[in-house]
Amino acid sequence: MSVDHGWAALVVVALYALLHGGQWARRTWRGKRHQRYATDRGFQFEPERPEEWTRHASTSTLDLFLEGDRRRWGFTITGRYGGRTFTAFEYEWYPSTRREWPSRIRAVLWETPDAVFPKFSLTPKDLWTRGADWLLSWLARPDERALWAGTTSEFARVYVLAGDDAAAVGALFTPEIRAYFVAHLGHSLAGAQRELIWWRHGSLPVGARLEAFLAEGDAIYRRFVRG
Repeated sequence: MSVDHGWAALVVVALYALLHGGQWARRTWRGKRHQRYATDRGFQFEPERPEEWTRHASTSTLDLFLEGDRRRWGFTITGRYGGRTFTAFEYEWYPSTRREWPSRIRAVLWETPDAVFPKFSLTPKDLWTRGADWLLSWLARPDERALWAGTTSEFARVYVLAGDDAAAVGALFTPEIRAYFVAHLGHSLAGAQRELIWWRHGSLPVGARLEAFLAEGDAIYRRFVRG
């Protein structure tokens, strides 16, 4: 190995160590913040729940738990918020073996004693999908464009709502609830039986932003479960 190649290899190793060292330090710092937040409010904190995702995947509540590999259920905070028991957590997975970085969500899970949900999932459409929808409507014949515009609601333009029982899912998502999700974009939600899960992409926030995240999730819950 030449001197130049040797120095290049050392630089690569140093950068790799610096990157992963920084990730470890940030994760340690976040874990301490979550622990402090939970302790101050009488919640419970766990740095990780190995294989927890398998329990929820087996109920088919959230197909996301069946995607990719190297799945990890990380930081978890449990307790009572707004008079109901919740589990807030961070979950990550690798969509493909070629991906160097995982996909990650921050989520709140409720097990609902007073409600039974049909299996459903609500996910926001990305810009590519929305663009494709617009292109298809634009390419339609003139007499079809009016039909397209008349039958495609704003809710359908920005979200994908799916479920095993279309009538039950449609009844669950009332016009009021649909209008709320249109006014507040970016939500993802899934439910089945007595489980309801709401999530956004990214890591579980810390401090005041975590408080706001739990409040936002609680507001979503109260739209589907009264009382």
